[in-house]
Amino acid sequence: MISSYFATAIFAYSKPNEVKSDKGSLDIYNIPLKKVHVGDIDVAYKIFGKGNNTIILINGGGENMNFWDPHFLKELSTNNSVIVFDSRGIGNTTLGNKPFTISQFANDTAGLLGALKINKKVDILGFSLGSLTAQELTLGHPEKVNKLILYASSCGGKEATLPTPAILKDFAILGNPEIQKNMSYVQNVKVLGDFLFPKKWIQENPNYVEKLPKPGEFINPVILKRQAFNAFPSFMQTGTCDLLGTIKAPTLVIVGTQDAASNPVHNSLVLAERIPGAWLVQIHGGGHGVLWQDPNEFECCRHFLQLQRQTLADEMKLEYAATILKFKEDAYIKRDTKLLML
Repeated sequence: MISSYFATAIFAYSKPNEVKSDKGSLDIYNIPLKKVHVGDIDVAYKIFGKGNNTIILINGGGENMNFWDPHFLKELSTNNSVIVFDSRGIGNTTLGNKPFTISQFANDTAGLLGALKINKKVDILGFSLGSLTAQELTLGHPEKVNKLILYASSCGGKEATLPTPAILKDFAILGNPEIQKNMSYVQNVKVLGDFLFPKKWIQENPNYVEKLPKPGEFINPVILKRQAFNAFPSFMQTGTCDLLGTIKAPTLVIVGTQDAASNPVHNSLVLAERIPGAWLVQIHGGGHGVLWQDPNEFECCRHFLQLQRQTLADEMKLEYAATILKFKEDAYIKRDTKLLML
């Protein structure tokens, strides 16, 4: 039996299906773009959805606010007010003059919430580089965070396993202006696809490029280089691992089992082990971009966000037992946990 949300790490395994159609998706371009001044920058953002709960989504490296999967946005916005935004130097947000660090990105995000006069706690979902920002935001501004979702993440430091050489090569291509100026949009997306998706899945879904959201602009190589080779390495040197035990917010860690960028077998386990009571969802066969492989797998996010803190473990169990997952007890890499499997 699950003893308590605050004492048990949970592991869920499922498998991404084929790329979905556009039915039931949200057209992010129909949402009015707004701007607000935050510190030394003007932040571009959009707010949509309904419900008393607010969730803010923090993009991965180089991505603007339009790159989130439209099916996921549609589902998430049915019961939540959703905020998406362009981070410093990305899209329609200005560059400013402050250094590119993860802690600065966290302060930018906290400043955005303040500028929007959102005084209640909000839920945070950070993807990839954005998940590092989400950690720093939760640690530095705990009064602003209700629940935390870390997707494709790491806590850095000596505990972390770094991305593979192939992933670093993709970063180098995407972050090189000289290479970029001679590459088409489709060529760029294919490099991004190698970063986001497992090779086998790409072979099984050869038209995946057509299904990816069109962000309106491709990754700015100059900004990506500053994110990938300044902010990211600086964070990875020190990390947050030793501080994660202070996190009070209920936390969900999500990762694909074939994510070469965030090394799920190790980095996600460290996060779930260090954050008190964290849930860990590992999606079998998912890559770094498992959200785009099958957004239905992120149904766990909506369940997690809807549950009340005091009943989270038992209610999560009942919901999944009834609708998504079968439960069985097992051990996983010498950790006494419960293993959730399809």
